[in-house]
Amino acid sequence: MPLDHCSGHIEANDCKAFKRIILGDYKLMFGSGLVLGNSFIFKQQTNYSRNGISHYAGTSESGFMRGFATELEFRKVKFTPFISYHTIDATLNPDSSFSSFYTSGLHRTELERSKADNMGELVSGGNISLALGRFSLGTTRLYVPQDKLYNYYKPTDTDHGNNVSINYSYSGKVAGFTGEIAKSRNGDGFAIINQLQLSRNGFIDAHITHRYYSPEYFAPYANAVRENTRVENEHGLLTSLDFHFSRKFSLNLYADLFSFEWLKYGVSAPSVGKDFSAQAKLNPNDYNEFSVRYRFKHKEKDFDHQLATFETNSVRLYYKTKPLDWLLSKTTINGNACSRDSEKNTYGFHIQENITLSVPDNRFSFSMLYAYFSAKDYNNRIYCYETEIPGYFYSPMNYGVGHRFGCLVSCRCGKVINLYVKYSRISYVDGRSTISSSGEEISGNNKSEIRAALKLRW
Repeated sequence: MPLDHCSGHIEANDCKAFKRIILGDYKLMFGSGLVLGNSFIFKQQTNYSRNGISHYAGTSESGFMRGFATELEFRKVKFTPFISYHTIDATLNPDSSFSSFYTSGLHRTELERSKADNMGELVSGGNISLALGRFSLGTTRLYVPQDKLYNYYKPTDTDHGNNVSINYSYSGKVAGFTGEIAKSRNGDGFAIINQLQLSRNGFIDAHITHRYYSPEYFAPYANAVRENTRVENEHGLLTSLDFHFSRKFSLNLYADLFSFEWLKYGVSAPSVGKDFSAQAKLNPNDYNEFSVRYRFKHKEKDFDHQLATFETNSVRLYYKTKPLDWLLSKTTINGNACSRDSEKNTYGFHIQENITLSVPDNRFSFSMLYAYFSAKDYNNRIYCYETEIPGYFYSPMNYGVGHRFGCLVSCRCGKVINLYVKYSRISYVDGRSTISSSGEEISGNNKSEIRAALKLRW
């Protein structure tokens, strides 16, 4: 039986002028991510220091490059050329165009297998950056001649990604800024992002980020700060404040105001929204951590063929403690209330406990997880991160009423072999007799999953 997915790389570092050479699978991040951003980015992220190339070692079958990349450094100038080619999964239309990328990597059913390797993608480009003391300047070029027409719902056609950008930054003792300006070949595609950073004696850090991504902008590998699914059709202002009252207590506040001037999935008219959050974190000692977060979100979406206003208030409590060297406990409680056009609220609740037992030298560890959730309305669904095998990120959606159980075993055998096995099971108690639908339908109210990883290091 052939492998469904195989990934690997060869990397060499500090070879005279070649700071890094990678042959195989790798990731790229330049500037603020308007053209290239394979790395994971949080919405309120304020640090883009991981610019350049890095090897890829994840299990996802999308969001990375496959080919050759290198970093050459000549005093204050750094040059990073790259080239990549691999086939990717996509959903094809009858006219041979494709309507969407298929990124789950699962090929279990006939429908899923029909999407496998439908499109070849050749990616080439490079970045040149210049460091002048506290100031840096760079430019990025990307060309993606996809072999299928992307029939995406946009003001202009997008049959390929052809992007160019200029990024810049300044780092001072009290103030700094970063930014990037990008353009795509199709029509008037244009994007810009700028961030101002202020710091005062380590007590307060302020970040103000303005972004504008035109509806025509198309950059298939962009990954910048945004509310939308992709870096396009968005105008927003994000303000973040971090107060460090002491080494033990901190407070984070952020407010994001955004608008979409073109149509988007589930929204048949221009729309606006806002997102506010406050999080307090307390670390009384090295063995305990407590945080509480409140978040308010206002968005407009289609409902009954017209634009409706959805508002969600959510609270998250988190407590981590390590009373013994071999015992670690993490408790998470989530709750939310959602309303549509100021109608009666619907509610969601989720509680999760994760306990990890490990021997002193970490040769063996055993983690157990239990969660209960109640979110009868889809708008009250709750996502919560679970510890996983290396290279696999898992934040399942908790929708309906049920229980979730999981256990993760990791074992180090000698100096070379590391083995990880994860078992998880979800049981619904809301009266359903099937899970999922179509080719993925499961009879009954229980679903189990097993994942394993073998890691060799020498």
